[in-house]
Amino acid sequence: MGEIPWYDLLFNLSFSFFGGLIKSVTSKKTKKCWSFFFASAIVGGFSGLLTFMLCSSFNLSWQMTSFATGVAGYMGDSILKIFSDFLPKILTKHFDIKITEIKEDKK
Repeated sequence: MGEIPWYDLLFNLSFSFFGGLIKSVTSKKTKKCWSFFFASAIVGGFSGLLTFMLCSSFNLSWQMTSFATGVAGYMGDSILKIFSDFLPKILTKHFDIKITEIKEDKK
């Protein structure tokens, strides 16, 4: 597996941060503060980073990778939920690793 050029990573992270900002700008929430925009950008950036790593591992084209990181940035926490549902199935199927959810008692 080769190294990822820093400019490729930076380019795609920019797309995902921008996607997070777009999501917050288009949000129907009436009261928006700077922390709301910042949090959306951070969640979008993290979602985009994970998507970038996934796309890189599949050797997708730079165009497809950029598209996916931008959309993942916009989707934010929704894509993280999809990843968290998808990953345990892959680990169980291919590596025989079983992940179980710990349920907390509600008091």
